[in-house]
Amino acid sequence: MNADEARQVLARAEPVVSAAQAEAAVERLAGEINARLAGDFPLVLAIMGGAVVFAGQLLPRLAFPLEFGAIAATRYGNTTSGAQIDWRLAPGESVRGRTVRVLDDILDEGITLAAVRDRLLELGAARVLTAVFADKALGRA
Repeated sequence: MNADEARQVLARAEPVVSAAQAEAAVERLAGEINARLAGDFPLVLAIMGGAVVFAGQLLPRLAFPLEFGAIAATRYGNTTSGAQIDWRLAPGESVRGRTVRVLDDILDEGITLAAVRDRLLELGAARVLTAVFADKALGRA
């Protein structure tokens, strides 16, 4: 996609939810994460680039100590479909024995997020929890 195509997409875009609804959803999710991880010291990993805004809204609301990092895994590249996972920034060995909370922007088919989870578990994460900003209602299992 080039700049002109991106402008055309943006011009045709319609909000799915209001800013207030999005804010309320992030606040609710932060409350759930705070309750679940209050006694832990998790590693929070944002999947770049989509989750950067979500992470920026969520992290200030988390009321426990954490480490933050980023990973970059995509099936899409500059397209809207794909199959092979492309690890642009792979998770490091720092996940061994840790609770890892993965943040992503949109849950589509779940294939990329499942691959991220599997890789973190292979690297020795004690448990992997996910949080997504938006869930496309695709009727998936």
